[in-house]
Amino acid sequence: MILFEWTEDYELKIPKIDDQHKELVKMINELYAALKSEHSSETVNVVLNRLLQYVEIHFETEEAAMRQNHYPDFDGHIYLHDLLREEVLELKKVQLQGGEVATFELLNFLTDWLKNHIAKADRAFGQYLVNQGRSLLV
Repeated sequence: MILFEWTEDYELKIPKIDDQHKELVKMINELYAALKSEHSSETVNVVLNRLLQYVEIHFETEEAAMRQNHYPDFDGHIYLHDLLREEVLELKKVQLQGGEVATFELLNFLTDWLKNHIAKADRAFGQYLVNQGRSLLV
């Protein structure tokens, strides 16, 4: 079962970040499959928590790369990451109280956020690297 299909349109041509984005998409689809096949709430929570932990790993990678490459919109990008963290915390609280419906809401939010974030904010960073003639330093 697939909720989010990875296509080349999402590629930034930054291998490490593209690989992490692909892993996030895979985890989103795993969570979707767990929800659709009515796995126990414990299983769903394990998959969800693994996804949220990986989001943090990915953010650390992006932020380190931006810092090392002196990305001029670093603060703006960090702000977007912080907004996601805040929203996820709120949705996670609701999910803990509301079960499956709230988990679907969180999943849909993460999916939409990731698609838009890759298409706009991350693509801008990738273009910055290209314009500067740099490759990713992490």
